[in-house]
Amino acid sequence: MEELIKTLKEQHWELTVLCNSLDDFLKKKLTNDLSEWYTIRSGVLFSLKKLNTTLLIHLKLEDEHLYPTLLNSKDKKVKETAQKFSEEMAFISERVFSFFKKYCNLKVDEILINDEFRMELLLIITTIRKRMKIEDEVLNPLYEKIASKKNKLVFIIF
Repeated sequence: MEELIKTLKEQHWELTVLCNSLDDFLKKKLTNDLSEWYTIRSGVLFSLKKLNTTLLIHLKLEDEHLYPTLLNSKDKKVKETAQKFSEEMAFISERVFSFFKKYCNLKVDEILINDEFRMELLLIITTIRKRMKIEDEVLNPLYEKIASKKNKLVFIIF
């Protein structure tokens, strides 16, 4: 059980790096320098694909392991918190993946100069950062608390 939180935290670190990279892109003024343009283009493309993939893996891990454990808790508050977080994450996931779907068919050159894309990307980055902060401060400690109780119970039985 401790491995789950360790893995989720590692994924949060990776997502943070990707969000920071994309945020740097958003703050950058594009110039006519072709070498800079190609560097930015390939970096943005890599970061977007990696963000999408990492989020899919992260959400699958939460859905298969984190939420079921919390939702099966005997503690009513834990169940309610898990249900709330799960529903919020479903809404966030829908927004994030509709963003990727919306822009997946555009050429990267078109994306880079698209103001709507840049605005939506900033919103996605902000949403992901806020969510990771809440998970790190509330959800993961809750899971660790339940996991430590289960481990104590198992230890006592043996």
